[in-house]
Amino acid sequence: MKRLTKIIIGLLIFVIVLGGIWLSLGEKTKCKLLYGKNTCNFYEMMNIPVSIDNFDKMMNLCRDMENIPKKDSCFEVIADSFINIDTEKSKQACDEIKEFNGIHKKEDCYNKIQTADWQTYRNEEYGFEVKYPEDWFVREDTFTKEIYFGETVGFYEENGTKIPVEKIGFSVEFYSNLSKLFGNESVLLSLKDWVSETFLPLQEGENVEDITFGANNYNGILVETYKELGVVHLIKTVYVKQDESIYELKGEVLTPATAGVPTKYNYDKIFNQMLSTFRFLE
Repeated sequence: MKRLTKIIIGLLIFVIVLGGIWLSLGEKTKCKLLYGKNTCNFYEMMNIPVSIDNFDKMMNLCRDMENIPKKDSCFEVIADSFINIDTEKSKQACDEIKEFNGIHKKEDCYNKIQTADWQTYRNEEYGFEVKYPEDWFVREDTFTKEIYFGETVGFYEENGTKIPVEKIGFSVEFYSNLSKLFGNESVLLSLKDWVSETFLPLQEGENVEDITFGANNYNGILVETYKELGVVHLIKTVYVKQDESIYELKGEVLTPATAGVPTKYNYDKIFNQMLSTFRFLE
């Protein structure tokens, strides 16, 4: 009995000493012991008020994390937080992204900065939104279920009426299901098989590959093919399936009227930037 009493007293003393040690530890040390340095640094960074004065402190917390995707995410959060405060600070945060496991991409981080003041097009019927340059137009074709984004690069007269010359840099075409894709009405191939059946074999310089894109890393298929519409031009198209619907996201399609027309925009870059902002509505 005396032996048992000594053991119990010993355990109580041990618990009291251990509790005293725990209480003497700082909150940061406790957090790291319980959850690990990465999680603690991330949430400590999140709780710091966003200001120029606190930028270095926030960055150092991210730099002190281990090399895992959460570290890239830490810098991405800082970049987002400073977009409307100091874009140079945002770029510095993007510079630190190392693309661990390919989850967070440095290019996507830069695109968020460059598209921050763009307009947002939202389509509730087709269930998506995308950002586009503020001086571009949007034109909806309800018959073909296609939305065009581009700029007016000139005018020509026809029967005394001025007709705008439109340079299309991005378009979204909506298909309610796989059977609506050209040639797939009765065969009902999967999207991947339909792409293979429709675009393979490829010519030299053409490409088909799986990609991730958009605001939430959607899985899509990038198709780069030559189409001759008066002008031989490599056209970029991304196909993506959401629930039962198919979306065709297409880049610039040159025509004789728009080929060679001067513009301040790099249309390949705009296509990639708009892709990075594409988002399905919840």
